[in-house]
Amino acid sequence: MLRGAVCAQLARHTEARRDIDCTAEDLDRIGRLVGRLITPDAEEWPALAFTAFNGVDLRHRPAGVAPLALWAFGGAQIDQVALRAAAIVATRAAHLPPGNKDGQDKRVKFVHALIDACPTAEC
Repeated sequence: MLRGAVCAQLARHTEARRDIDCTAEDLDRIGRLVGRLITPDAEEWPALAFTAFNGVDLRHRPAGVAPLALWAFGGAQIDQVALRAAAIVATRAAHLPPGNKDGQDKRVKFVHALIDACPTAEC
């Protein structure tokens, strides 16, 4: 597939940042944090966890698709922990008015509450 050859809907959602390529910086940062990028062709891709997306009527739920990739930290294999895990996800292109950090603040508070409730991986 040629770079930029995407459907019209995806092009509309990504056109504002289409020319921004942070690949090298992102991979460098994740490497420094001892993390990794997991793609669907990886052995540890949690395919079973994403079966919930099968059959989603995208006309009514256009965002109802599995992620294209996952950032992971730690040594656990994602496919082994996915059934008992939670993920806090966001996007660089969050649709918030400039200066509005309400969504980010709520995610941070949620993560802190989750950590306080279960400080170990044994919960």
